[in-house]
Order: sequence, then C-alpha cells, then structure tokens
Amino acid sequence: MKVLHIINYLGRGGAEKLLVNILPVYKSLGHEVAVLQLSDAQAEPSYLKALTDQGIECLSLGTGSVYSPKHIASLIRFLRNRRFDVVHAHLFPSLYWTAIASKFIGYKPALVFTEHNTQNKRAGRAYLRPIEKWMYSHFNRIVAITPKVKSFLEGRVCPAEQITVIRNGVDIDSFQNAETYHKSFWTKEFDLPPNAITLMMTARIQYPKDHRTLIDALKFLPSHFYLFIAGDGPDRAATERYADENHLHNNVFFLGFRNDIPRLMKSVDINILSSAYEGMSGVALEALAAGKPFLGSDVPGINDVVPTAEMLFPAGEAKVLSEKIALVSALNEAQHSALIATGLAHASRNSLMQMARNHVDLYTELLSYKR
Repeated sequence: MKVLHIINYLGRGGAEKLLVNILPVYKSLGHEVAVLQLSDAQAEPSYLKALTDQGIECLSLGTGSVYSPKHIASLIRFLRNRRFDVVHAHLFPSLYWTAIASKFIGYKPALVFTEHNTQNKRAGRAYLRPIEKWMYSHFNRIVAITPKVKSFLEGRVCPAEQITVIRNGVDIDSFQNAETYHKSFWTKEFDLPPNAITLMMTARIQYPKDHRTLIDALKFLPSHFYLFIAGDGPDRAATERYADENHLHNNVFFLGFRNDIPRLMKSVDINILSSAYEGMSGVALEALAAGKPFLGSDVPGINDVVPTAEMLFPAGEAKVLSEKIALVSALNEAQHSALIATGLAHASRNSLMQMARNHVDLYTELLSYKR
C-alpha cells in the first residue's frame, strides 16, 4: 500500500524522531512510504538524510509558517496528484489542515491521526470544542499512543470507537548494541574527576520538559555529580542562565543536538527525564534499552511506560529526585543488575517492528472497509 505521513516539519521533537525511525520499518515490510512536511524551514538535515539514504521520499509544501491556512490549498493539490491509499497525520496544525483538505481531494484514502500527548493548550478552551470535534471527525481512526491518551480524547473530541491504542516503539537494537564510551571519555572531553557520577537528560529544552527541577536536584548532591543535557530548544538560553545563577555552571553541561545519543545513554550512570507530562516517553524506553538506570517524573506518559514505581519521582520535587539519584548511585552490584534486567525486559516488548505491524494492521482494516 502507499502510505503518506504528514507532519508540521521534521524537527528535533519526539514525534518527528519517531517518524524518522519508523518509516524505514514500514518499507522493510513491503510498503511504499513517504513523509510530507508542511514546512521544511526548521527540518533537521540529519533526519532528512537518514530517510533519503534509505530511499524514503521527504517532501515539503514550502518554507512558510506551519500555521498558515494556505497549506490547505497546497495539500489539496498534492493529495489529488499523488493519491495515497493511507494518509496519516501527526501533531497540530497538521491535524486541522489535513482534515479540511480531505473534503476536497476527490477520493477517500484511509485517514488516520496520531495523538501524541495527554494534554494540549486547545483542550482548556471550551470555545474550541466544536471545532475540535469537527476536525477529529474527519479521520477514520485516531491512534492514541497510550490508554491515558485515549482517556484524554474519549468523549471530549471523539467517541471511543474511533480510537485505537497503539503504543510507540523504539529502536531497541540501536540502544542495546550501542558502543559504550570509555570512562576516559568524560575526563578527556569534559575534564571530570575519576569519581564522577554522570547524569543525563535527553529532551527538547522547552515546556513540558522540566530541566530546572533536575538542575535544582544537583544542589542537594555532592560536587562529583554532573549533569549532561542533550537536546536543544527555545528555552536553552534561559536554562543555561538558570544553571549559572545557581552556581552550577561547572556541574551542568549543555550538549545541544547529538547524533550519538545511544552511546551517551549507554555510557552515563543514570538517565533522567523530568517533565510536566508526556504522550508516551520514547526517551524512557530508550534509556531502559540502553541498559542503564532510569528515573522519570511520576506523570502520564512516563509512569505508564516504566516497569516499576522505583523508577519514578514526584514531578517538580528536586529534593526527592536528589535522594532517588543518590539511592540509585549507591546500589550494590546485584541490585544494579536486577534493575537493569527489569528495564531491558520491559523495553524489548516495545519495538519499532511491533509498532509498525500494528499500524499496518490498522491500515489494512480501514482499507477493507472502503472496499
């Protein structure tokens, strides 16, 4: 079948990274896949190269704002010309523009939208409710990435029978099989002492991610604990200032966007994700697959992803987080190995291949209805 994924742009967010990882898996299953960006002005070049190197079309409607309604006319023309069997949209406003364009393309592909979050700004605005319901109603099926995402949608914008839960997958092998950096890497690259305990948070530096709580946790830890922040985003400068203002500039390193995340995750002592909420945290599963301890905020999208409550801390509670970090760093060999084994077993059940097969089964079901 011919499948088109529509997204705002292939930037450095979680949904975008997931598409980059999953599209080659669809292709390996024998399907023709392509991705269409509303705008490529903020596209990550390495993501585009990764897809085109594997023979996957990366298309764009231009370089303008993703919020411009002009994309509707462009999308209509594009879909009329290419006639895909399945059109699968992600994120807002791709949700709106795809819904409207589908009314005018002259044929009826299977229309799917994936809801990636358990919350959004539109949900709190009652006057948008009728518009939201109208937009969601144009899709044959809404994919919720966790049961909590389904609960967020159900009844508010669409009926239960329109929703299918398909959990996100991660590239388990790339994290399990990543090469670990030698201990000297931290000394050579960052001048850390031999007894350094390394922590890392991998996430876009923007709300709902909560880097400040993790930075605050360092205040309660000995000076040989060091935090590495992998990722970029609009709040980076403010977060860097916050670390400086709290006299932690020697213990917090901002790595920016990195292509060696699997190696880094496998090399640090503890991976951490501090967040106000998530859709379904791929970072949590990646950290578990890397075979290192993980700690995450006790919020939707993380607490329903990890295998045990031992891996959670109350969101925004820096002191409690510091205590959890100290506890994990002090585990004996047997306790450490047991924690890792639990994480690896859990991560292995959430593969990209299983996710892709679930999507293909859904597409096949929807296309059989149309026939």
